[in-house]
Amino acid sequence: SSAFTARRFAPGRARVVYIGVPHPRPTESRLDLRPGRRTIGLVGNLCPRKGQLDALPALEQVLEARDDVDVAFVGRVAGPVAMTLSDRAAASGGRIRMLGWVPDVADHFHEFALVVVPSRSEGFGRVAVESLRAGVPVLATRIEGLTEALRDVSDPWLPDTRQHWAERILRELEQPSHSPDALRAAAHRFDPERYTDEVLDC
Repeated sequence: SSAFTARRFAPGRARVVYIGVPHPRPTESRLDLRPGRRTIGLVGNLCPRKGQLDALPALEQVLEARDDVDVAFVGRVAGPVAMTLSDRAAASGGRIRMLGWVPDVADHFHEFALVVVPSRSEGFGRVAVESLRAGVPVLATRIEGLTEALRDVSDPWLPDTRQHWAERILRELEQPSHSPDALRAAAHRFDPERYTDEVLDC
């Protein structure tokens, strides 16, 4: 699914075929978000590798700076990371939301003002691509498969120093770097039909 993953195999033994990521589908259901708010979404397993706790201090700074912004975590609420996030959510007055596991969550990405992907390691980075498909701005750590998934987007990166993450998130919220159409165009490499053709050609 990425050149980063392919490097685990002997040279010439693997071919990279980027996965197909469909456009979001219309849905009548809504996430449990507060109306009239701008919500930052973090989607993925609640575990150290996904970096939610790395991002938490910056997200809390953003909430302190902007009273119109909330944060929502999507992922199964189990384990130490989930417990810490749940404690912070309980103390946030509703501004940090724990949504649990949401089926077909990519169909709801349009409900977010921004998607943040603070992973420490990623073989690919599907959530980042799903955000592009939905035309929603994404900020991610500059690592491994994410650098390939987001290579057609100019500067979608969280700074290397975490102390500057809040500033970068605030800037993206206030003035998005790309239009929704530009973000969707940047995901053209992940068309499901292209994926199917390349797999059949292997």
